[in-house]
Parts: sequence; C-alpha cells; structure tokens
Amino acid sequence: MTTKTERLNMRISASALQKLRLASGLREQDLTSFVLGSALDQADRVLLSEKLVDLTEEEFAKLERIIADPTPSAALIDLMKTNSGTPD
Repeated sequence: MTTKTERLNMRISASALQKLRLASGLREQDLTSFVLGSALDQADRVLLSEKLVDLTEEEFAKLERIIADPTPSAALIDLMKTNSGTPD
C-alpha cells in the first residue's frame, strides 16, 4: 500500500460540496475516495489520449503492410547505420 504523505486542498462552493457528498454517499464511498477516484480516472483518460494515435483507414492499412513486410527499407537501413555509428 502506498504511504499517503501529500495533501490537496481546494475551495469549492457549498452546492458543489453538497453534490459531491450526495454522489459519494450513493456510491458508498467517503468523500475523499470518491473525489480522488474520479480525478484519477479523468487523469488516466487525459494521459491515455496523449498516447493514442488516430489513423485513417488508409493510414492503418499502410501501417499493416509495413509491419507485415519483414524486409527493412533502404531508408531504415540508412537510419540504423547513422544511429549505430557504423560507417557505410
């Protein structure tokens, strides 16, 4: 279990607090667990969206063709030589 040493304080309106308390009660969670869980879920979605690459059908088909062909292209061979420090 992770040791909890940090704090997060925020000021919110009375109506926002009331809504959060009602929702956390309906989920049978304490307020802290409810708010933290919701915030971490949102953080995961944001971080995941930054890692995803959206491709069109044509781009995906091209990627599949490239992956299916085990022969490296001349450009890839040149790149590997350049980055390995190996002379031509």
